[in-house]
Amino acid sequence: MQRVVSALILAPVVLVAVWLGGGVFFLLVAIAAVMMAIEWSRVTCGEGWRIDAVVQSLTVLAALLGIVVPNEFLGPATAPSIILAGCVVAALVGLLSGRPQPWRIIGIPYLAIGCTSIVWLRLLESGL
Repeated sequence: MQRVVSALILAPVVLVAVWLGGGVFFLLVAIAAVMMAIEWSRVTCGEGWRIDAVVQSLTVLAALLGIVVPNEFLGPATAPSIILAGCVVAALVGLLSGRPQPWRIIGIPYLAIGCTSIVWLRLLESGL
């Protein structure tokens, strides 16, 4: 029942954000990305999950900004580089903490590819 009520409340919010696009849609995806990073980290990284959630969130948000703020430094082509850099940082965090786990690295592309893809598709002329 809780899921049904949540869906009834969130469905209109999501549909309006998709319809409006732009900053509203980006903000919705960014909030969802941070929430997904927190959930992923809590489930897979065990104790000390907060640093992993921060690394994952910052990586996904940076990749999203690379999609929506095109200029001479950023653009859709930079997202894979940002995701790879985030994976390297996550691996280093794991090594420095003495808790190397592949899940902290796998979470970054898992979250970032989906989030950046949906924003990139919405930005297309026929994205609606």
